[in-house]
Amino acid sequence: MKNKKGFIKTLEAVLAIIVLLSLIFTLTPKTEIDISKPNSLQQAHNIMFSEISQNISFRECILDLTNNKEINSAPGFNDPSTGQCLTSINTFLETYRPHGYIYLAEVCDKSASCLEGDLPIDKQIYSESIMLASDTPKVFRIYFWER
Repeated sequence: MKNKKGFIKTLEAVLAIIVLLSLIFTLTPKTEIDISKPNSLQQAHNIMFSEISQNISFRECILDLTNNKEINSAPGFNDPSTGQCLTSINTFLETYRPHGYIYLAEVCDKSASCLEGDLPIDKQIYSESIMLASDTPKVFRIYFWER
């Protein structure tokens, strides 16, 4: 009879562990992987926004703009009205642009888009933005789409 009691206690312990592990497994939140944005674009956005927010010359250039501006890597885009600081930002963005993508960056006074032109409607467009705070805050937004 003694062996039977030990067996039942062991069985109870195993069942308790199984119930406990199943509860832990079902109650813990599951991390969802965002597959809608390619990893190369996420990394590019992170690098670009980190540099824009930490580089004092880039930051001051964006905050000193009086009008909404666009910076574009589309073929044939050459805006002579962009100053030297926007040219250096464009060079930086071009350096970290993922291969096979075109970008368009905009600086706006408000959170809504201030693009004068249209974005391509036949392409998947990925965008993110940051707000640069000061006396006159600006929103810096970057759009990417495939060539």
